Amino acid sequence: MPTDSGTIDACCQHGVVRLRVCGRAQAFQCPALRRFVEDCLAGDATELRIDLSGCEHFDSTFLGTLLHLRRTRCATGGAILTLVNPSQESLEILKRMGVKRLFNITSDLDEDQTTDWSPLGELDPETCGYDFKHNVVTAHQELAEVEGPMQEQYRVIAQMAADDLAAAQG
Repeated sequence: MPTDSGTIDACCQHGVVRLRVCGRAQAFQCPALRRFVEDCLAGDATELRIDLSGCEHFDSTFLGTLLHLRRTRCATGGAILTLVNPSQESLEILKRMGVKRLFNITSDLDEDQTTDWSPLGELDPETCGYDFKHNVVTAHQELAEVEGPMQEQYRVIAQMAADDLAAAQG
């Protein structure tokens, strides 16, 4: 498994999905994150809160995955996605990528101290299969839809990832 990644802890209580990112959030963590959130939002959850106070860095796949959840699950299902107390590093990435304006951001941690956190897993880069590659494609397609300085770069990356996925399938 990647040695430089951080951790993503998760819980779902009282209709609120909570994620807590510590260290580095990376592509290999995104399939588990996406499945967990989608399963919760398919149930009775109506809110997604992502605590980025301990996040040192996140990659484009992580950001694109959040954009995907925001657009598909939150917009169509009526759930609210909020980034909670983002670290200075996280805010800089959001600004640089031109997406800060797309998220609800709050400094209110309002963490329930009785929350039972569970760590989300991550994939071993040597065994990444369809779910991983599909998530990379979807995430970068989301980034390619964001108007701004990085849009064309992410269109190219999304196309390359889609080509790689197609080659892996056939």
